[in-house]
Amino acid sequence: MVPQRQTRTVKLDFHPAMGERWEIARSTEETSGEVFESTVWFDPRMPEAPPHLHPNGEESFEVIEGSFDVFKDGQWTTVRPGATATASLSEHVSARALGAPAPRHRRVPSTRRAPSGVPSSLQPALSSDVT
Repeated sequence: MVPQRQTRTVKLDFHPAMGERWEIARSTEETSGEVFESTVWFDPRMPEAPPHLHPNGEESFEVIEGSFDVFKDGQWTTVRPGATATASLSEHVSARALGAPAPRHRRVPSTRRAPSGVPSSLQPALSSDVT
C-alpha cells in the first residue's frame, strides 16, 4: 500500500484591511505550479474592490453560498449559488458582496503564480508546501 499524502488547510484572514478570508485547498507548490485553489468568504456588504487585473491567467469563481456582484466587460452581474464567473487574462474585474449570508466561493485560477494583488509579504504563504 502506498501512503497517501496528507494535507492541511492553510487559512488567511485579511481583516481589517480587506473584508475577506481564504482557505487554501491546493497551493502552487503542491500542484507543481499548475494551480492555486482556495475558498473565499466575503464579509456581508463588503464594498467593491478596486478594478484589478489577473495578468497571469484566467480565474474562475464558483459560488457556493450567498451572492455577489462581479464587474467585467463594463457592467455588474450578480452571481448566485451554483453559478460561475470567469475573469479572462488581463481583464479588469471587481467584486462586491450583496449581504447576508456571507458570500462564499471557490476560486480556481489557471495560473502558475499566486493571484495578482496579493501583497508580496503573503506570497510565501500562498505558495508554501501544505503537507
